[in-house]
Amino acid sequence: MKITAIVSHASLSLSLIWVGTAAFAVGDLKASMEIAQNSATSKSKPLGSGSKSTKKSASTPSKAIKAPSKAKPPKGVVAKFNRGMTLFNGGKFEEALIVFSALHKEFPAHEPTIIQYAKTLYRLDRIEESYNLFARINPQYLDPETSYEYGYSFYIQSHFDGALYSFQRVPAGHPLYDLASYYGSMCAIRMKKYALAEELLDKAVVLPDKLARSKTLYQKHVASLRQLQEKTDLERSAIDEKQRMNSDAARAKNPPAAPPATPTAPAAPVKYVHKGFYVNEGSYVRLQSVSTNGSSDLHSYARKNYSSKTGSFQFRHSPVVELSLKGDNNRKAAVGANTNLAVTSVTTEGKKERLVANEDSQDIIKTLTENQPRETTTLGDMAAQLWAEAPLPAGMWIGADGHGGFTYPNFARGQRYGFRGASGLLGWKNSAPISRSVMISATYDMVVDSETIPVTTQTVTESTFDITLPMGLYAALGAKYILYNYTITTLPGPDSSVSGSLNVAQAFPLGITLALTGVTEQQTNYIARGLPISGTASADGQIMTGKAALSVAPVTWLTVQASHSRTKSTWVVKQVDRAAEFKAATPDYIETGIISGSINFNF
Repeated sequence: MKITAIVSHASLSLSLIWVGTAAFAVGDLKASMEIAQNSATSKSKPLGSGSKSTKKSASTPSKAIKAPSKAKPPKGVVAKFNRGMTLFNGGKFEEALIVFSALHKEFPAHEPTIIQYAKTLYRLDRIEESYNLFARINPQYLDPETSYEYGYSFYIQSHFDGALYSFQRVPAGHPLYDLASYYGSMCAIRMKKYALAEELLDKAVVLPDKLARSKTLYQKHVASLRQLQEKTDLERSAIDEKQRMNSDAARAKNPPAAPPATPTAPAAPVKYVHKGFYVNEGSYVRLQSVSTNGSSDLHSYARKNYSSKTGSFQFRHSPVVELSLKGDNNRKAAVGANTNLAVTSVTTEGKKERLVANEDSQDIIKTLTENQPRETTTLGDMAAQLWAEAPLPAGMWIGADGHGGFTYPNFARGQRYGFRGASGLLGWKNSAPISRSVMISATYDMVVDSETIPVTTQTVTESTFDITLPMGLYAALGAKYILYNYTITTLPGPDSSVSGSLNVAQAFPLGITLALTGVTEQQTNYIARGLPISGTASADGQIMTGKAALSVAPVTWLTVQASHSRTKSTWVVKQVDRAAEFKAATPDYIETGIISGSINFNF
């Protein structure tokens, strides 16, 4: 699970706390989850022979292919892809080619289809056509099997630099490691990297008889070439040094006039991309509009309905600096910062329906409707986070951060509230062949008042496991424990809570993502305050929340999202005589629908 920068979400959470206070009484509940997504490639079996392949002339499949005579083709992108994988894994490459060719024509930029299309052509010995497809993808995240096929297709087409890179990505111990080392050495020879060629030939141990016989000849040839290259380099260095000394002596006698300085454009720096759990969201300006409609049922004693319209302007800057400390797989330590400034306008209105008994006859119940007036508030938010993360052996990461921020209702300093805290994490990530990660984190946060005096503190321990499967399917499991402490005893809330969550997201073409979230939470000793008769009551409760969200991002600068959530709570009140009062002030059902749109300007 990638850690999204805390500052923007914490500021938003505080703003939502303020809005929820205006719309509900003590005890109202909200839940929100964030889904991340990744992509991964699928696996299949390579040729693995290392024999010479027959080249084809076309850049797309040119052979006449007979359509399969079995059942009707499946409908839907996922079903078609799965059908192609079934045929491919069953060795029916001609029939699989028909499926992947059709999918490629329909979705030419879909990378998993491109990969399987290329692998199928590879199995059919149509290497040139396979190369034309492999050349369109980034080999960095391919599994070892596909890396070998990628490299061999590049090798046959005499693109030795790409072939060498891909052959070197086949790890030691893999069945194709020896073949990859052999063909990698052939690429190194062509590129005149004789020391590397010698090293790769030594690693190629288990080879077919034909290649094993040629290995010894190549080893002797490479050793001679390397010695010749070293001798040539040494002679060239001596000649260059002699010419430099003669040139220095000539300039000392007749110093030339200084030429006019010609400005040269500096080389564009390569942007560093951090591979750890702290995600750099980049720098941007965002305009966002949110429409929210919600309702809650207070155990049939009352019902509340509310709506809000929110418009916001957000400025975010997230610099990252790589450090010299390095780990395996090109992982680097880094430090970063996230700063967030936002202005938000919130307009809320709603009504409350409650049941009241007639004073003359307790058997007569009537409904009393109270309209809450429309209210508009402008909020100013400022927040910051500083983090550092470093790689550990075996794909592990360790990191820590400090964060804080303030929200100013109507830009009034006397009404501000904020937060500050720190967190640490320890996690493991692996991106091949399937993206997986496990993380354990601990966070200490304080909610502070206008004088920065802590009002409540939270100690949070959290663990997550996430996995990204082929075709953009993402799943995450999470567990969280929160311990609350209230420095102001008049505040409502629980002593502790334990929760578990499951998130599932599926990415589709055209930037469409469907996400489902389920959360179960157990709260201990929740204290409700401000009850009209008894004043306070305490209860233990179980809260179940389900949420569905659909987001569409057809272009990088536009995102539209719609979501619906429903929360059910069950409470066991410790003071039996106060149960009715507690339930009349605490909702058992909450439903919320949100539609939002945002425009992002990255810089």
